[in-house]
Amino acid sequence: MACREAHVIVGGITGAVAYCIMKERQGEKSSLLEALAAAVAGGLIATIPDVLEPATDPNHRGPLHSVGALAACVAVIKKVLDSREIASWAKVWSIVGAAAYASHLVLDGVSPKSLPLLGLKHGFLET
Repeated sequence: MACREAHVIVGGITGAVAYCIMKERQGEKSSLLEALAAAVAGGLIATIPDVLEPATDPNHRGPLHSVGALAACVAVIKKVLDSREIASWAKVWSIVGAAAYASHLVLDGVSPKSLPLLGLKHGFLET
């Protein structure tokens, strides 16, 4: 399991990179201040799964730490990129957030415990 510091660092890098890619994709210049803000936001957002589902035991991973949650992040990214109704600034920050959250799940996914499919823990639905 990745430690909090690893999630913050990887989430921060992911946020900054996502910001720069989105600005490039939109044909706009990246701002160093905004890239730093994206790094801070990414680092914070990458901790959300463990704030909402704390690691109280080795099998703590529920729906917010699941393959389903990762798929939802990917779906949000695709929907935002394909949308013509979302303002360009909102697209940038939506992608920063979804990518940073996904970075947490990817780190956890490569750990020995990996990610549950859906994270449901109700008898026969446990996955």
